[in-house]
Amino acid sequence: MNVTRIGQTLVSTLLCLGSLFLPGLCAALDFSGLFGDENHVHPFITLESRGSDNIYDSSGSKRSDMVFYTRPGVWLAAPGADRQVIAVETAAESPGGVTLSRFNDNDDVRYQTYVLYSPEIETYVKNTRHNDINQTVEGYALYNTPGGLSLEFLGQSVSSHDEIEQNLDNIDFKGHYLSPSIAYTPTEKLKFRLDYSLYAVDYERKADVKDRTDRTLSAYGFFDIFPKTSLFFQYVRMDIDYNNSTDPGKSIDSIEQEYLVGVRWDITDKTTGSFKTGYHVKDFSRSIYGDSTTLKLELKADYAVTGRSSVSLTGRNEFIETDEDNAYFIRSNNLLAVYEQAITERISGFFSFFYNHEDYGRLSRKDLTMDFSPSLSYIYNDWLSFNAAYTFETVRSGGRDADEDYSKNTMLISMSATL
Repeated sequence: MNVTRIGQTLVSTLLCLGSLFLPGLCAALDFSGLFGDENHVHPFITLESRGSDNIYDSSGSKRSDMVFYTRPGVWLAAPGADRQVIAVETAAESPGGVTLSRFNDNDDVRYQTYVLYSPEIETYVKNTRHNDINQTVEGYALYNTPGGLSLEFLGQSVSSHDEIEQNLDNIDFKGHYLSPSIAYTPTEKLKFRLDYSLYAVDYERKADVKDRTDRTLSAYGFFDIFPKTSLFFQYVRMDIDYNNSTDPGKSIDSIEQEYLVGVRWDITDKTTGSFKTGYHVKDFSRSIYGDSTTLKLELKADYAVTGRSSVSLTGRNEFIETDEDNAYFIRSNNLLAVYEQAITERISGFFSFFYNHEDYGRLSRKDLTMDFSPSLSYIYNDWLSFNAAYTFETVRSGGRDADEDYSKNTMLISMSATL
């Protein structure tokens, strides 16, 4: 692509961002000449207001506030695509950086590239000290050879902050995730895959004790036992390395290993998903901490109850990294259930329930979190939609080292537009 074409693309993208508010502005623009016959440039924006009666998750001195989020952005794909090519969710507390297993389901294309950029402007009405600008950059590339070899690369960089606390400024961090992978399909029923990932968390100076680098190696073997149903085996090794140069005596470096068996299915239009289970061990570098083991579980399933309603379940039992100075790890069990009901062709209702039980290793503390959230979604047209939601969250902490209990109510209204 020459400089002129780049300039035309940037100008067209800016005009289309403006067309989110003036729809006719982009009508004459045509991106079909860019590497193919479909749109390759997709600007988007989300405007969201969120009101809470307890922004600091406190049981005593509750404070209410209204927060406005502005999330503009753009994603580009070649070949063109009507929806985002891939979605990856990273979290600072997750070992290895990612929260759920990611499978490569783009076997039907020869190659695919994708780039996304989206800032998030966070604006508090009362507690303006917490105003912030977060950013997300993603990149993805895939190449499938005719001989059954697949090469894939995914990268994400996030600037964000921990949950806000009373009388404290935001604790900002940057998370960087890189993951190349290679897969080989020798037969129609058999597939092997090898992933490597590097996840680095870099906190600002006042919290740099939480800086760490995770290196993860994951090996898979897939075997199709039925059409659209495969059995797989997985081995995972994670090297979790904290930067504890300021206080080596508190090092909680560890090596985690997982031995897993699972199944993936896409049997009919009614049900898709994956499930895996196995043995998970966390071996600390300092022998004084000992080893910890748990049964690893991960479920992600979608089921269409009728043509107008569906249920999705996402559940995990796993170790996560600690957010408490005196705890070495957290054993987390969580489940998210979502029911969707189409009310009309444009309006859908949702109800979600989230359950999370956390056991703090080496501390006498167990936290139970539950939240309930009904919501409505209205699709105005192909590029504009609206959402409204209410969430009630309650947290109960028990044990000798328990934190405070709290509950809060949150109201959310948002508008999303994308081209």
